[in-house]
Amino acid sequence: MANERLRELRTLMKVRNVDAYYVPSSDFHDSEYVEDYFKCRAFLSGFTGSAGTMVITQAFSGMWTDGRYFVQAKKELEGQDTRLMAMGEEGVPTIEEYLMDHMPEGGVLGFDGRVVNAAQGRKFETMMAEKHATLSVGDDLAGEVWEERPILPAPEVWVLDVKYAGETVAEKLARLRTAMKKEHATVHILSSLDDVAWLFNIRKNSDDGNVLAPAFTLITEDEARLFINSRKFSPELRAYFEENHVAIEKYDAIYDAVAGIRNETVLLEPGKVNFALYKKIDASNRIVEAMNPTSRMKAVKNPVEMENLRKAHLKDGVALTKFLYWMKKNAGKVELTETEAAERLEDYRKAQEGYLGPSFTTISAFGSNAAMCHYHATKEQESPVGTDGFYLVDSGGQYYEGTTDVTRTIAVGHVTDEMKEHFTLVMMGMLRLLVQVVRRAGLAAAHADHFGRNTDRGGIGRQIFEHHTARADTDIIPDIHRAKHLGTGTDQHVIAQCGVALAGILAGAAQGNAVVDGAVITDFCRFAEHDAHTVVNEQPVADLGTGVDLDAGQVAGQLADEARQEETLVTVQKMCNFVRYQHMETGVQNDDLRHIACSRVLVPDVFCVCPKSHPTYLISFVSYPEYPRKTLGYPEF
Repeated sequence: MANERLRELRTLMKVRNVDAYYVPSSDFHDSEYVEDYFKCRAFLSGFTGSAGTMVITQAFSGMWTDGRYFVQAKKELEGQDTRLMAMGEEGVPTIEEYLMDHMPEGGVLGFDGRVVNAAQGRKFETMMAEKHATLSVGDDLAGEVWEERPILPAPEVWVLDVKYAGETVAEKLARLRTAMKKEHATVHILSSLDDVAWLFNIRKNSDDGNVLAPAFTLITEDEARLFINSRKFSPELRAYFEENHVAIEKYDAIYDAVAGIRNETVLLEPGKVNFALYKKIDASNRIVEAMNPTSRMKAVKNPVEMENLRKAHLKDGVALTKFLYWMKKNAGKVELTETEAAERLEDYRKAQEGYLGPSFTTISAFGSNAAMCHYHATKEQESPVGTDGFYLVDSGGQYYEGTTDVTRTIAVGHVTDEMKEHFTLVMMGMLRLLVQVVRRAGLAAAHADHFGRNTDRGGIGRQIFEHHTARADTDIIPDIHRAKHLGTGTDQHVIAQCGVALAGILAGAAQGNAVVDGAVITDFCRFAEHDAHTVVNEQPVADLGTGVDLDAGQVAGQLADEARQEETLVTVQKMCNFVRYQHMETGVQNDDLRHIACSRVLVPDVFCVCPKSHPTYLISFVSYPEYPRKTLGYPEF
């Protein structure tokens, strides 16, 4: 089927004199998650992953995607004329390199200018000029061969109450206009959907977790124009926009509106405004290229938003705790599929007040399926949750108060020494990442990624991260300086109910090796975003009423200041004894805390510490035989 579609596209390319056609995965707003209408790349190739880019010529069709999708793409492209171009692999050119090598002199590169951002479009212009080639950006060739293409839906938009947003539209517009004046801008083009939603306090109903309504906006000193499909707008919603002096116009009218701007200073972010819209700006205007001011504004949460985020994570933590408990009681013991597990988690979230839907499509994966980062189980294609392996769930919830994104890995049945080793290495990367992020203000994302992925230290000698970005570990802070940060690495936003111990991170641990706590369910709302987490015991402690993630930022800070002082510790006992004392069935023995088959990974004795300042909170600390307790501020036992 996909091959037939490619043939139709190539025929159309000949008619339009297009030598190479570029098909990204984005929409008119450079969004990550798009409506079905925009899935032209999947239509032409058969590859359904959320990230990928096609380049098509008369003799070649290539699919460029990253390491998250190699397995999935190889499977879905089997038997197709489209070749997998595994990004970052040796011998695989970038898209730009391929185009420069294969574009004929004076040729034509085609793409729909509405789904390519201005920064990328200008890059193509510069590249093609070197080949005396031109761009053809006015035709949606993929759409023309897609006869049964889904329609662009008319969103059902609703207003997020100020009790959740913490700031009115009028207040946000005033802040934005102040920022525009600092850039000496008289017009601001805003098209990124998260920014538009934030600015006007609007959301849309959605079954797939995408609550951002497709829209553009033009802001001037005295006007706010919202370009959106308003066919399903209620009278109340129209009154809301009228009260806030926001003019509603047709979605596609944005292009004519921008073309009509003259002699103004236009503020825009080239990576967020599409190329077709950018090319509509008349030469009489001065363009100021800068990050959207709203991006910085919405990044700094006001007190109302912060409190609501705590509530959202508390609700989600309760749902997730119940789900983990249910999974440990049933996984591997009853017939259970990946979709059934995901549906059970969704049921627990639906029981929470103010739940709106999933924040994205849930990844529910057992065994080898969990190796595919964005795997999506369906009733037609899924695996049973069997025995003796890892089950991974990556999911999140949309609430009126906020959005969550949580990944957890659960051991089902027996796990091998190799599984334990690999899991430990992943945990080491996460702990190392957290320590570096906590310590380093302004840490660049690339450097954070570096610390999280590299575990080759202290003789471990292995990497199990398959994102193809591993580098030598060159920036580790000397171990001698870590002890002074004792406590700063503990979970910054985690509080446990009395009786549930959470894993704290000992910043002074030997050579940055793993802190492995096989006795706890750790931190229900940390390490969110696509990373495995710990539930490796057979029967974890699961307090169905646990006060998960109440944001202990202040508490953690206090502990960080006082943890080195012996007098702040009023109760210290081994974790295994603590759990036994609380009469909770964990199935974990003291020896289990040491049974990790990873060379030179130190597995500690685990102790519960109850600080005087917060006697109801428990934090688990560790002791390493190679490090005298007195140097770390521990009392003698």
